[in-house]
Amino acid sequence: MGLDMHLYSAPKIEGMELDEIIKANNQLSILENEDRETYLKVKDHIKQFEKFGHKWESLLTQQIYWRKANHIHYWFVENVQGGEDQNLALSPVEKEQLTKLYLLCESILEHNESPDETLPTMPGPFFGSLAYDEFYFHETERTYHELKRILLTSFLDENYVMYQSFW
Repeated sequence: MGLDMHLYSAPKIEGMELDEIIKANNQLSILENEDRETYLKVKDHIKQFEKFGHKWESLLTQQIYWRKANHIHYWFVENVQGGEDQNLALSPVEKEQLTKLYLLCESILEHNESPDETLPTMPGPFFGSLAYDEFYFHETERTYHELKRILLTSFLDENYVMYQSFW
C-alpha cells in the first residue's frame, strides 16, 4: 500500500491524437484482428516488456517512477489535474508544466528556496512522510535530474507525456 506515481510516455503517431493512442494501447491484444487500420498505424511503436517472468506489450513507456514522493504528487495534482486527485487517471502533461516542476526542484536544490512553500508535502493514505528530510531532498534531486534528461533533448517533440498515480 502507498502512493505510487509514474510519468509515462507515448509516441506521437501520425494521424492519431493522444486519446486514440491510449485507447489503442488498451486494446492491443485484439487490435490486429478487430481494427486493422489502427493496428497498422501503431504496430511499429509497440514495445515488448518483461518483468518477473511476466511479458506484455505496450505503446506506453515508463519514464519516471516515484514511491511516496507526496510533494511531487501534490504538484501534479495542483498543476496538471486541476486540484482534483485523479487516482489511476492518465493525465497529459505539457512541456511547460514539466519545465515549471524542473525549475521548482532547481530552486530548492540550488537556491535554497523554502521547500514548504515551493514544493509542499501532501498528506494522504499511506502517502509517506510529511517531513522535509533526506528522503524529500533525495526525491527532489532525482526528479530534477530525470526531468532534465527529458527536457534537454528532442524527446518531447516525438512523445506525449502523462502522469498517473495510484494509492
